[in-house]
Amino acid sequence: MALNEKKILDHNKLISKISKLRNRKIVLCHGVFDLLHPGHIEYFKEAKSYGEILIVSLTADQYVNKGPFKPVFKHNIRAFTLANLEIVDFVFINESADAVKLINIIKPNFYIKGQDYKEKTKDINLVKEKKAVKKNNGLTQFTSGKIFSSTQLLNDNFVSFTKEQGQIIKKLKSKFSKKNFTSQ
Repeated sequence: MALNEKKILDHNKLISKISKLRNRKIVLCHGVFDLLHPGHIEYFKEAKSYGEILIVSLTADQYVNKGPFKPVFKHNIRAFTLANLEIVDFVFINESADAVKLINIIKPNFYIKGQDYKEKTKDINLVKEKKAVKKNNGLTQFTSGKIFSSTQLLNDNFVSFTKEQGQIIKKLKSKFSKKNFTSQ
């Protein structure tokens, strides 16, 4: 196993690793990270400045709700890519729709979200995650860097909808939520 692959932790390894790191300042970033771009690198750099250990958790494929054909890269490939970044200390594939359970395990000193989340005050997952961070005596911080969007970059450059299809999708998104289209 290559060194970078050792940075990818399963549930048991995460718990073991966290118990050894309790005396260090731990920073947690969580997201999809489907298409890494310069904004992510700046995000990780700023996040790491808050502590000593940077853990990046990513949303498992079945919980990604960024639109059709997403994620482009499967979670094991996204984890491998993140693990190859020198600034990232550990990577975890989160098998949940939000990061609450993970936050309760890690108890990060800082939970860092991108600047684009600062205005998402009604995002139910973010609300729950912020409460979990606070309950565990941590702080939620938002980065200050330029906003890039992997989803927007992918949609604008790699998803081939006609202009008319794009307009129809936009109308549907404004009128309905994802719940209207899922069968569970």
